[in-house]
Amino acid sequence: MACFSALGYIVLYHKIPRYLYFSLIALYAVLLFITLFGRSALHAEYIWNPADSFAALGEPEMKLQSLLNFLCFVPMGYFFRKIKFPLMICSAIFLSFALELLQALTARGFFDTFDIILYVAGITAGYGVTKPLKLELLVESKMKS
Repeated sequence: MACFSALGYIVLYHKIPRYLYFSLIALYAVLLFITLFGRSALHAEYIWNPADSFAALGEPEMKLQSLLNFLCFVPMGYFFRKIKFPLMICSAIFLSFALELLQALTARGFFDTFDIILYVAGITAGYGVTKPLKLELLVESKMKS
């Protein structure tokens, strides 16, 4: 609901109320947390060679998971929009590596270097869209009547 309200405000008024902006951030954070850590405990597995995962892209489930891994991190590029490209890449790699390592240490997923590549690609795509377009959400404290 918050997503549709935010989209409506952005299209109609080119701004978004503060509560809706922070609601979207909270919703994104919760969905990302559930996606990354919402599985039941598994055994820790480390996949160091991204070619192993890339070879499995012929399977429909792997295609879907890879697409979702990419798309889940596109919105994160918005949060990196104010920093220079090299710093964004380093930050994206560090964040992606940390998330994958945390998944493996908590046995909530696999440490997969291909996932790191997809996360970084998603963040970079989001950055690439928001940086040149100067896409800014205007956060206002109160809506005018």
